[in-house]
Amino acid sequence: MPFAIPPVRRISGFAAVPLVVAMILAGSLVPSTSAQGATLRVAAAAATNTKSTQPTKSYATSSVIAVSKSVARGYVQFDISGVDLSRVTKASLVLTTRRTKGKRKLWVYPALTGSTAGITAATSPRLGSRIGKSATLKRGKKVTITLKNVGVLRAHTVLALKLNASGRATFYKTGSKAPTLRLTTVEPATHNPTVTSASSGPVGVPDGIELTKLSGDMAITKAGTVLQNVDLDGYVTIKADNVTIRNSVLRGGVKATTGKALVMSWSGAKNLVIKDSTLVARHPSAFLDGVSGKDVTVQRLDVSNVVDAVKVIGSNVTVSDSIFHNAYYLSSGVSYQADGSTHNDGVQVEGGGNVTISGNTISGFHNAAIMVTQNAARITGLDIKGNTLSQGGCTINMAEKGKGPMMGVRVTSNRFGVNNTGSRACPMLIHTITPAVISGNSWIDSTAAVKPYRG
Repeated sequence: MPFAIPPVRRISGFAAVPLVVAMILAGSLVPSTSAQGATLRVAAAAATNTKSTQPTKSYATSSVIAVSKSVARGYVQFDISGVDLSRVTKASLVLTTRRTKGKRKLWVYPALTGSTAGITAATSPRLGSRIGKSATLKRGKKVTITLKNVGVLRAHTVLALKLNASGRATFYKTGSKAPTLRLTTVEPATHNPTVTSASSGPVGVPDGIELTKLSGDMAITKAGTVLQNVDLDGYVTIKADNVTIRNSVLRGGVKATTGKALVMSWSGAKNLVIKDSTLVARHPSAFLDGVSGKDVTVQRLDVSNVVDAVKVIGSNVTVSDSIFHNAYYLSSGVSYQADGSTHNDGVQVEGGGNVTISGNTISGFHNAAIMVTQNAARITGLDIKGNTLSQGGCTINMAEKGKGPMMGVRVTSNRFGVNNTGSRACPMLIHTITPAVISGNSWIDSTAAVKPYRG
């Protein structure tokens, strides 16, 4: 029987990607009526995205298989509904033999009927011509079978497996030796490697990184976890210290109807690091931000299609060398705002100390490039330096919210563009009761000094 996709996967902290991608997808392999004892159940699934100068993506789906008797057939079913099959240029089935007798090869056929509903022991689907065969199977050895006709692939692909001689062969079920179906597609790159931040060069996933395709929300609960090289359709919740996320694309899960972020660190976890990654909401929502939390280091991110790119809700946060752009904006219908619109900010600082925002390029946010309030806590240390900022009603907007002056504020060496109306009227709004060091700020298109509005 197929297994259900779990809504949340709890990840134990390991640095190696194969240990991070354990998950369950619907799929099964069962024998034909004449193949007694030959069974398969899907145990894990993953996908890889290979970036190169000619952008390609490779997907892989893992399963568990056993094949017995040359006169019988086993069937393996893959759910590849998330793949644009029109772009597939190459496919291969990779197996690692656990046991085999004699010099046998494995033949692969497409099942031309029954693939959508699935295969059961009572069915005998019509098969196409043979599309692949292995080299001689050897115990403990991996074999790659290139599939000759990728046109037989469907969203729910069923492959029939048969030995070329009488006998039995079994294959490893899970882990690094699990079988995989690898599909290579040609399509546009996920990110633009030529985009640069204000100070440090390219942002987002670096070129040449191979990504593993995952689906489902993820809760990280073990200290020291490294989540890397993934392309994730799901939300990430951080519940452990010293977690690192790098070289990844994070797209979020189902459309948010209450407050969420693509990455949420709301449980007091310490020292979260997110770097060299692309955060872009697949299902944008008025309730969805990019990164939200405290005790976080954000570095070289490309964040778009969310309300607030980064929401700071406490102390010890560094946001550096990143690009935040193309916010998700609604002008009406937003229930939680009095004016009905989303109040988009590149970085919103709700409170805290030891907060640094440096070297970023922020534009395309309707409310402010950097919005500073004291909703969560008093501001006791904030350094905004070396950023390139534009748009917003006021590009930097600081509001004490009746909690008294913010302390330890520095705004230095930033470059400013015009606001939402094309005006230079409000590059900075900083109340006079807040003492602040303000120096070295200039306009993008001139060397003229930018002066704050100190209302």
